[in-house]
Amino acid sequence: VTERRPIDPRRVYVVGMSAGGAMACILAVRHSRLFAACAIHSGMMYGAASSAMQALAAMRSGPSATSIDEARRLVREAGESEVAVPTLVIHGDGDATVNPVNADRIIEQLRARAEYIDPSAGPLFASDERRIDSGGHAYRQQDYTQQGRIVLRKVLVEGLGHAWSGGDTQYEFNDA
Repeated sequence: VTERRPIDPRRVYVVGMSAGGAMACILAVRHSRLFAACAIHSGMMYGAASSAMQALAAMRSGPSATSIDEARRLVREAGESEVAVPTLVIHGDGDATVNPVNADRIIEQLRARAEYIDPSAGPLFASDERRIDSGGHAYRQQDYTQQGRIVLRKVLVEGLGHAWSGGDTQYEFNDA
């Protein structure tokens, strides 16, 4: 699209929720040079499952230890795109469809990937988690920085189920 239309390739973002969040994670890992940033809402980490049964189990309980090991291998082999895409991970703590533990697995995976891609940049440092009362659902936010730049941000929205946070409630899977 950026080759056919007058679009600034430095301003292309990938965003998805649920299965779309898992796809956004795949794209951010496999084709990171194409994206300025990524947002994964209620998704799963790249390589969390290799079958429908594994996917359902990972949605319920998070990926298995075997899947996490396989995902680590896949990330190390994703050599085509060796850029750490700044990523926002959003999840509701009341999500009964995709367990919120998946947000932690995404952060762990992308944190390890960023440190693997550029070891000379040093480790990612986690900020203290802070609770923010926004007038709607309160949320907890934690940032992960490398050389003073935010690379990852996790937002866990209190009381949010499997719905787009800040969405239009006349549509399914949206929560104002």
